[in-house]
Amino acid sequence: TTVEHTWNAIMEMRSLPRPRDYYLDEYSEQVARLIEGEMVAAPGVMRIIREVKVKGMPLGLASSSLRKWVDLKLKVTGLAGAFDAVIAGDEIQRGKPAPDIYLEMAKRLNVVPGECLAVEDSPSGVAAAVAAGMYTVAVRTEATAGLDVSRANVVIDSLEQFDAGLLSGSAVLRGTQ
Repeated sequence: TTVEHTWNAIMEMRSLPRPRDYYLDEYSEQVARLIEGEMVAAPGVMRIIREVKVKGMPLGLASSSLRKWVDLKLKVTGLAGAFDAVIAGDEIQRGKPAPDIYLEMAKRLNVVPGECLAVEDSPSGVAAAVAAGMYTVAVRTEATAGLDVSRANVVIDSLEQFDAGLLSGSAVLRGTQ
């Protein structure tokens, strides 16, 4: 979900007294420090990006993170400029699990949602991609390993396991593996 939505829920659960922006500003500073100090591209990302580019397919990034975090992550990992379109969670009205971010991405890439392949790492992201009508690959991460991503068409444990054959389009268009 979006960062704002998450903080609204945390504030309600913990009965936090200050305005959301107070907590969000402090949290944002800590996130930026972590990104600058420890962020690296996940194993397999560069291979997938190369394969997509070789096939001449459009490539988008639809993240629930704030735009400033997304831009910083792309810069630190050396992926700035790798995507044809980037949408952040604070640029859409309804965050994941609503399909809005994926529908907007398909529109920006000039692609029919049903011909898109979405790679996701969370139940909310999987729900958003599935609701948008996209073929969905769920990747388990350390943070989301125990969460239910079973609605995805395919579930893998690492981007290194991503099957480049999915980029042929035939499996995506048929909705099968």
